[in-house]
Amino acid sequence: MNNKKEQLQIVFIIPTLAHGGTQRLLYEIETHLDRNLFDCQIICFSNSESPYNFKDRAKVHYLDSQNNKPSFGNFLFRTISRFTIIWQLRQIVKSLND
Repeated sequence: MNNKKEQLQIVFIIPTLAHGGTQRLLYEIETHLDRNLFDCQIICFSNSESPYNFKDRAKVHYLDSQNNKPSFGNFLFRTISRFTIIWQLRQIVKSLND
């Protein structure tokens, strides 16, 4: 089952890969998955330093959160930012099916 099309795709969505319990659990799960059976992808909202080495085992997608920081008094900017994140997430998931 070495063919990518035969592998089951798993997508993990997480706000950050910085140090924390959720990140450690994700690393443990991702590390123990059989690469012949599963194709792992990680979608992360912020590009922060991680003590765990995800890039060697799974493809990591970072959403452009630097350009999506909301201005507290600006409802329109926050709304556009959320749609931008959703659009980026949609594009990544859509590309997984190709």
